[in-house]
Parts: sequence; structure tokens; C-alpha cells
Amino acid sequence: MNEWMRCQPTSTGAIPPLRPPRSPTAQSPTPKPDKPAKRKSSMKILRHTWSIFFYGFLFRPVMFFFVPSLICLGLGIYAASWAGIHSWTAYQAMVAAATPSLDPTIAVATAYQKAPHTFILGGVLLTLGVQLFSLAVLSVQNKYYFEEIFYLGTAIHRANRRTKSG
Repeated sequence: MNEWMRCQPTSTGAIPPLRPPRSPTAQSPTPKPDKPAKRKSSMKILRHTWSIFFYGFLFRPVMFFFVPSLICLGLGIYAASWAGIHSWTAYQAMVAAATPSLDPTIAVATAYQKAPHTFILGGVLLTLGVQLFSLAVLSVQNKYYFEEIFYLGTAIHRANRRTKSG
């Protein structure tokens, strides 16, 4: 059967698909070997990871200060709220006991004696969070100032080059 005859409609009216002729010696593809060839990777994972963090810090230092500041502020607020809860329960105990001097500082001192770690941890984390946040703000400010000075210097250089050549 030649190519022209295969494109003719059959008795049902359908045109059979055009297929390449099969060779009588066609074999199945050769099987793949059981073990793939071992290759040594030239990629240095730790070195590449370090360079990503280093250049990320050089070009976008804001996130290296902003994200830890949010974490420290969140944990510091959590610890400080527990310190406040302990102080409030100590004050309520003083009111229930009808203590003659209802000084809130005594309630805070009592709460500090019972759980000093919440006060210390809350204070350290809040201080660290505020300082890291201020460093993030300073790094953003520094980036914008550098860009302004760069563009200003480029504009002055172009203007000077035009006046010398013109």
C-alpha cells in the first residue's frame, strides 16, 4: 500500500492515521544499566550557602535586623505579659489579705521573687528587639542615602563630561 492509498477514506468514511512503516527488524530499546554512572558534584553547598547569606547581608541588610527584631519583640512582649500577670495575681493576693499598705511595688517584688526569669528574659528580649529594630531602620536609611548620593554623583559626572566635550 503506498502513501496515497493510506490517505484515502475507508468504507466507513474515516481517514486512517498516517504512520511510518515499521521495519521488520525493529527491536525494543536497549535496557538501561542497573546503576547510574557515578558523578562527583562540583557544587560546594556550604560555601554557596555562606555566600548567599553574606551577599544578602551586604545588599539587603534590613531583613537580617528586622526579622530577628520582630521575633525578639514578640517573645519579649510574651514574657513581659507573664511578668505583668504574676504581678497582678500578687497584688490581688495582697488585696484579698487586706494588707495595710497596698503598694504595687511590693506586688512586683513578690512576683519577681517567685519568677525572676520572666522579668529578666522579658527585659533582655525587649531591649534586644528595640535595638535590632533601630538597626533595621538605620540600614534602610543608609541604603536610601547611598542611592541618592550615587545618582547625584552620576548626574554631576555626566554634566561635567558634557561641558568638557561640548
